[in-house]
Amino acid sequence: MRQVAGRPVQHSSLPQRCPKQHPGLGAVATVMIGLIVAFTSSCSAPQLPAAATAPKLVAKTLNGQMIGLEQLRGHVVLLDFMASWCRPCEKAVPHYVALSAKLRPRGLRIVLISEDEDRPDIVDFVARLGVKLPVAMDPGERWYKAFGVTALPTAVLVDRAGRVRHVIDGGSSPDKGPQSMTTRVDRAVAELLAER
Repeated sequence: MRQVAGRPVQHSSLPQRCPKQHPGLGAVATVMIGLIVAFTSSCSAPQLPAAATAPKLVAKTLNGQMIGLEQLRGHVVLLDFMASWCRPCEKAVPHYVALSAKLRPRGLRIVLISEDEDRPDIVDFVARLGVKLPVAMDPGERWYKAFGVTALPTAVLVDRAGRVRHVIDGGSSPDKGPQSMTTRVDRAVAELLAER
């Protein structure tokens, strides 16, 4: 069961598909990790009876500013857990840039949370894709652990009251990759923006 701050949260209707992996892992290690996760993960999607309050974390963005969920309270927040080496992330991020441009006036705020260990990797990734969203580095994976993120990309949606409402894994499965992930994210964002 997906846990955030020790409490269950609503999970997308799809099972976890892609464990976080580092580009240095060989293909055999990646396949082995995938098989272990596939055989040890539950394929059912737990439903949240009541939303869990998002952890109160703060991180430094690439431009040196501190960002945290407390300062974003009152907005719908999309946290995109990603990495520069993640191909599905590379396909999803431009969608989030466009989504932010379209829905920021209605109260959507998007923050990319990078798993990258090397700053130049994520700086190059952001420059190459023309990303103007806040990008936070997550050394020690505090944000990843607090939100229970185990697959990349993963989108976490937090409502205006600071409650985690949706966790949507993208993974790298070709039939359920970033395009269907972004469709599910779009629906969840629309739902949360409609609430007052």
